[in-house]
Amino acid sequence: MTKASPIQTNFTAGEWSPLMQGHINIQKFADSAQLIQNLICLKQGAVTRRGGTRFVKEVKNSAHNTVLIPFEFNIEQAYQIETGDEYFRFFADNAVITESAQNITGVTQADPAVLTYDGADNYTNGKEVYISGVAGMTELNGKFYKVANVDTGANTFELQDIDGNDIDSSAYTAYSSGGTVAQVYEIATPYQQEDLLDSNYAPSYQYAQSADVLYLVHGSYTPRALVRTSNTNWTLNEIEFNDGPYLPENDTATTFTITSGTLTASSTTGINGGQGFLSTDVGRLIRIKDGSDWKWGVIDSYTSTTEVEVTNGTLSGHTTSATTSWRMGVYSETTGYPRVVSFFQDRILFAGCDSYPDRYDLSRTGGYSDTDVFFAPSDADGTVTDDAAITGTLQSGRVNAIQWAGSDSRGLLLGTAEKEWIVRPDANNGVLTPSNSKADPISSVGSAYIQPVDAESGTVYVQRARRKILDIVYNINRDELTPRDLSILGEHLSRTGLCEIKVQQEPINCIWGRRTDGLLIGFTYYPDEQVFAFHRHPMGGSGIVRSISTIPSSDTSRDELWLITERTINGTTRKYIEYMERYYESDIDKEDAFCVDSGLTYDSSATATVTGLDHLEGETVKVMVDGNSHPDLTVTNGTITLANDRTGSVIQAGLGYTWALKTYKLEAGAQDGTAQGKTKRITNIVVRLLNALGLYYGPDASTYDEYDFNQGAEYDETLALYSGDTLPLKFPNGYDQKGEIYLQHDGVFPITILAIMPQVVTQDR
Repeated sequence: MTKASPIQTNFTAGEWSPLMQGHINIQKFADSAQLIQNLICLKQGAVTRRGGTRFVKEVKNSAHNTVLIPFEFNIEQAYQIETGDEYFRFFADNAVITESAQNITGVTQADPAVLTYDGADNYTNGKEVYISGVAGMTELNGKFYKVANVDTGANTFELQDIDGNDIDSSAYTAYSSGGTVAQVYEIATPYQQEDLLDSNYAPSYQYAQSADVLYLVHGSYTPRALVRTSNTNWTLNEIEFNDGPYLPENDTATTFTITSGTLTASSTTGINGGQGFLSTDVGRLIRIKDGSDWKWGVIDSYTSTTEVEVTNGTLSGHTTSATTSWRMGVYSETTGYPRVVSFFQDRILFAGCDSYPDRYDLSRTGGYSDTDVFFAPSDADGTVTDDAAITGTLQSGRVNAIQWAGSDSRGLLLGTAEKEWIVRPDANNGVLTPSNSKADPISSVGSAYIQPVDAESGTVYVQRARRKILDIVYNINRDELTPRDLSILGEHLSRTGLCEIKVQQEPINCIWGRRTDGLLIGFTYYPDEQVFAFHRHPMGGSGIVRSISTIPSSDTSRDELWLITERTINGTTRKYIEYMERYYESDIDKEDAFCVDSGLTYDSSATATVTGLDHLEGETVKVMVDGNSHPDLTVTNGTITLANDRTGSVIQAGLGYTWALKTYKLEAGAQDGTAQGKTKRITNIVVRLLNALGLYYGPDASTYDEYDFNQGAEYDETLALYSGDTLPLKFPNGYDQKGEIYLQHDGVFPITILAIMPQVVTQDR
């Protein structure tokens, strides 16, 4: 019999796959765990409870696919864009952006309630408005409503709830005075809700930003540029291609002739695979050599398979002789539009259209604006300059669809369905030009159509089967870039399929992933320190995640992870926009610790009643009052009332979520070798904690005792957060072969676990 007191000092290896249970010989085994749930692995080795998610707003229509797209003008001006069925809405400073508020002059006590306003008639049926500051009929305050039956002559409209049901205000307190109404600002887009996510819930679009312009691509639509002028002035421009990109020059006998804007082809050979012109070619570019000069234009209308009208460009109003020197544009409704967008060396890149999936096009240097992209492959006289557009097709022996683009100090990175490539100049560290561009494969992993992220030391992307996360790093031994499988030790967490990744750099470097089944997973990523740690984050209330996005917080102190969560609330499926609060650190007051999901904070004069929780109607919520625990409450009519005549000035309320940590089977040695496979008993444990309250401990989730932070005294609601070692805790278990420790809690307090110190007795065989 061997008695030992091992210690687990850190968790920088994260949650390991069950396939790793036999590898006790690996050095990192001692830093791993079987389960790390709703805990974030920190660079320093500890695990800390994640912050809760704060409710912002329900999406416009919870029955539709809705996603988040970040827009970051600078770290002080960052936005989230709610992208739904043919609309964009915008969020700044953790709230939805509304138009200028107008004064309310009356609200009827009726079914439906009719609101009268004083101001411009800018209200639209079906849009949402936010009401606040009403005296008398205070039941309306702090909520969003839909507008119905606008009467601009009378300056009135009816109020509906988010589901389109009339608001019956008959039993409300009578309106007396004041209040404002502000319509949620939104703009129209062409994207239908079916276009936003594929069958695996992965985004069907990509984006790239340059200053105050966000470029969006979707294979079914022409590229768009989203331009911000102010918080309530956004425009979505359809990008026009100027002088390219083009397919290779015609090599058939077919001639093009232009007379007064009419282009006539001598045959259909060489045009759309012999089909000739198609009606879907309208908007497509044409380049024709007229004498010694190249001229270009846009197909404006379709007449027949051999005749179209051409306008704009240098061909506008021009007449040419018959010539076999012509080229057709790459992008059109016929051939498809780009699915991939990125920037490289002051050029914008488009790639991956349906008809030419292995082709990429880089604009002229600096050749992009919020309305146009310039792709001229040469000057008019045919001279190819260094700043001319660059075109390439990946030569791999088969069509290899480009799935994403990124950049590295060594070149332009392209991920395809079968390989990863680098496009770079012939000379090291040179500038890419049409004459020196070359593409080389760097791996044969294969990529999914999921936009990569730039994290710490390189590009991080998702493998073709969506089961693995990899980064591309420089291999000094091979003197080249190579992919590295980051998920090998935690492969079980991504096995069901990833559909989106985003990176958070502050307060820790964490890559967040969204699985097809809606589980949120995190990956703490510090390559230089060899910290690669997976952790999982199921949402409170059995919620699942349908979209993720990161932007700097409004105070610039950290990056915020925003989510669209799908929850069943009071029997109805709802999609909520939320963001994850910061995890607890010592500079935060205990009463401001936020450890509930889809939660809200009341912060004002002492009260026993909290309203505004309509989004959690009928749900049981966790409550913290002035930094102290409170029994669970049920939301009724959007309200909770504190028990036992209690009041509070700072009240946190939301859905509870359980954090949990489960160690691997203890390896503390035995008289004749390993402790694995031998009967053992954990007699007691000590847990080193930081800023903690609330701890269950035992061998599994169903067998546990609770640690008494009050050290046996009568319960004191004003307990401070505890830092230090627990007393030796008698372990609630007998002999077994596992020797596993399970820590958990579902309360409202933070916790950071620094170390676990069991005492174990092992029986030799």
